[in-house]
Amino acid sequence: MNVVDLNIAVIGAGIGGAAVATALGQRGARVTVFERASNLTEIGAGLQISANGMVVLRALDVVGNVPPLAVQSTGTQVRDFRRGRHVLNVVPPEAGPSWYFHRSDLLDLLVRSAKKAGVTFELGQTICDVDPKTGVVHTPGGTERPFDLVIAATDDLLFESNEGIDDLEALMRLTERAQTDSKYFQNPEALQLIETVQRALMDTGGVGKTNALPDVVKANGPEFPGRKHWF
Repeated sequence: MNVVDLNIAVIGAGIGGAAVATALGQRGARVTVFERASNLTEIGAGLQISANGMVVLRALDVVGNVPPLAVQSTGTQVRDFRRGRHVLNVVPPEAGPSWYFHRSDLLDLLVRSAKKAGVTFELGQTICDVDPKTGVVHTPGGTERPFDLVIAATDDLLFESNEGIDDLEALMRLTERAQTDSKYFQNPEALQLIETVQRALMDTGGVGKTNALPDVVKANGPEFPGRKHWF
């Protein structure tokens, strides 16, 4: 696919968003990354990048043979956490070494490469709606921006309709993310949504991949008036 001069929006400036923006920018696309946070930061600690992931980072010219700000794994030593007793050693993979990055360091490297490729970052910018037919993105202030392609590089995205929530996979991602990310527990609407989905799954014995959630979710889920997408 030839992306030269395509006007592309990437929603979310995390590691995935910065990586795809870099790749597209290097291939001649005009890329704008929208990030609702006012600063580019990555929550979390260490991130292990295996040999295949390092191939991608080197292909994007994000790192060289020996990446900066990273530590090469020499294998893993497993111990009994109560007694400190050595259990076993896991040798490095034969495919090539793994490298350990702090998440924020890796994000900084990706953002630097993206900007070098001409990518524009718009921080503090929330996208509240995307028209899948026209590629127009909407901000809460009423601004409309047309794009040839829109990429949602965020797992905070929930699709819903005015009649009720209708994207099970997005809801499942939220419930999984909420187990480890405390920000969702500070949002009462998100909490109500999570609890509703969990209740619906228990009531139905689990729901397979479908575009329609049980009626209990549509009846009891929180409402987000005037929005089709929530970031």
